[in-house]
Amino acid sequence: MNDADPNQPIKKDYLSSALQIEIMLLISLIPNIYFIFLVLLNKSFRKRAILKKSILFFATLYIISGTSILIVMSNYLISYYTTGLINIEICSKLRSLQFVFTTFNSTSLLIYSVIRYILVFFKQKIIIPLMIVFLFCILNASIIIPTTAMWINYDVEYVADDICVLLKANKRNGFVTGLMRTIDTYTILICPLVVVIINFLLLWKAKRLAFNINKNNDRAVLMNLIFQSVTPLLSQFPPVIYYNFGAMMGGFSPIIWKLIDGLTCLSYCVSLFLNIVFIKELRSIVLTHFGMSRCIKVQDVVHGNSTSRTTHNRIVSTKNVPPHKQSVNVVT
Repeated sequence: MNDADPNQPIKKDYLSSALQIEIMLLISLIPNIYFIFLVLLNKSFRKRAILKKSILFFATLYIISGTSILIVMSNYLISYYTTGLINIEICSKLRSLQFVFTTFNSTSLLIYSVIRYILVFFKQKIIIPLMIVFLFCILNASIIIPTTAMWINYDVEYVADDICVLLKANKRNGFVTGLMRTIDTYTILICPLVVVIINFLLLWKAKRLAFNINKNNDRAVLMNLIFQSVTPLLSQFPPVIYYNFGAMMGGFSPIIWKLIDGLTCLSYCVSLFLNIVFIKELRSIVLTHFGMSRCIKVQDVVHGNSTSRTTHNRIVSTKNVPPHKQSVNVVT
């Protein structure tokens, strides 16, 4: 490539994939935006400060990460529908930021889980800031160092890429940058698995020691962290596994890549839906916000073993009330 001419003819075959990712990712980020407003405006979260911070942090992180992907796709689409040329320098830097935030999705989960473990069992708040800085540097060095090297044009090469045509990347045979890239690949895969193990261990240990894990909604927070790990797992495992498989087989299927792209986009909202389904406190808040809690209470009244009276979102049990004094009032 001529360094004086960074603009290259765009790869038109990638248009359908770019449109697919742009549309699906926009839709998948809507639940995250909704949850941020719900957590900030709903009074019920005032008594659930820890769960509130957890949801806010990861919803914001996923929005930033998803937005970095949207910017890359938008850059491609704008180039496609205007000049037909794409600036590989700009595209490469946008892609590098996308890779950075993808790594943050995985490493932030592990950092958050370790901090929760320390706070729940050891109550050591003094060392928390130092622990956060230490873990952040250790876990993210494998992506920060190569990205910085690429931005300052140290030890780089241009490789073929569907989006950028030619992507500025670290040399694969470079000792430092190549090693760091390899470590980063395994980091984003291993961290979510470690998060699941840590939080299940924490729940088991708390139950075994008869520890009051319900205080400050710690149990809900731990379950939330377990479900949050689904996003990096779904977004990273399939492409990494298929890329290595395709490299060994000597080819890739465009259809499978489209399926993987779709799964990656959906991963940004799957964890939120799992939280709603399995965390009772969160499910109750969401159903109440959509006005569905009354429907559930009415079903309990009709199909339950005892009759209940529903008034202004409250259920007053009438199980021990004489039959001639029982009544059911459904507020609509």
